[in-house]
Amino acid sequence: MSERVRNDDNLSCEVRLEEYLDIKRLIDEFGEPAYRAVRDYYRACGYEAGYDLTLALIKEGKLSKDRISSDPAGSLLLLMEEFFARRGGNQPILVHKGDDVTLTTKNSVFCPSPIAQRESGVQHKDVCNIHKRAFMEGFSRVLEEFVPGIQVQYTNVTSRSIDPEADCVELFRVHSPA
Repeated sequence: MSERVRNDDNLSCEVRLEEYLDIKRLIDEFGEPAYRAVRDYYRACGYEAGYDLTLALIKEGKLSKDRISSDPAGSLLLLMEEFFARRGGNQPILVHKGDDVTLTTKNSVFCPSPIAQRESGVQHKDVCNIHKRAFMEGFSRVLEEFVPGIQVQYTNVTSRSIDPEADCVELFRVHSPA
């Protein structure tokens, strides 16, 4: 697993600020083309984390092709639960209902992102589209690769960066072959 993924401290304003300033530097230097490069980087970090965790869960007997095929949304939930538990720090609320997995970080839980956004000047759209969304797209893409036909759609439902009173809610809708 890459140093960036291994050392992600979701309780540290300094870590988040450094990441956001790096994103801002690249966008300031290269303009619009930087968006794709930075997104691809964070998507690759997420894919790497999902790949490594999938392999670990297979070795531990917690995940298999049959399980993913028969319950893709439940398998994504398991991957997320294990990822956040192993990472430590703030723990989101994960809910699985039908084809949907919802990840909620309550407004009352400390999050360094709004502070880092304010101090770095990085816009919310850059954070959601690049840093968070790309990572989770890459993370969930592992299921799509290992079991063809599975598709995971990601939607940012609410964010405290847009509404300071809101919870941060991400929705993952998992489609599988009939």
